[in-house]
Amino acid sequence: MGVKRPISPFLTVYKPEITSVFSIFERITGLVLVGALFFGVILLKLESMLLSQYWCYSLCYAIFKGSLGSLFTGTLLLFVLLCTVYHTVFGARYIYWERAVSQLTIESIKETTLPMLGGVIAITLVIWLLI
Repeated sequence: MGVKRPISPFLTVYKPEITSVFSIFERITGLVLVGALFFGVILLKLESMLLSQYWCYSLCYAIFKGSLGSLFTGTLLLFVLLCTVYHTVFGARYIYWERAVSQLTIESIKETTLPMLGGVIAITLVIWLLI
């Protein structure tokens, strides 16, 4: 009872694998997209009620159209677009993995992860420049 041991010693020696990190990001982007959808639906439902109030209208105008509007909304939309593309591309990858179990090796998973991340960034930038 007198020995002072760490509560979770495995956390100090755990080295996260690249595949587990990207899997966690897949879940996080899914939560971000659900949150963005929920926030968008709430804004649409409350639009007529909130925008009839002057203080709310002026606040929305300052955030979305004012001096910080283009920076704020642009950054927010780019982040949501990046989450959408990431979640779609890596989700399609996981669906492919379920179908091609016999061809799947740890080396092939690790070799394709970083190029897929580069593809996600490239696709996001192409879509962003086209919009």
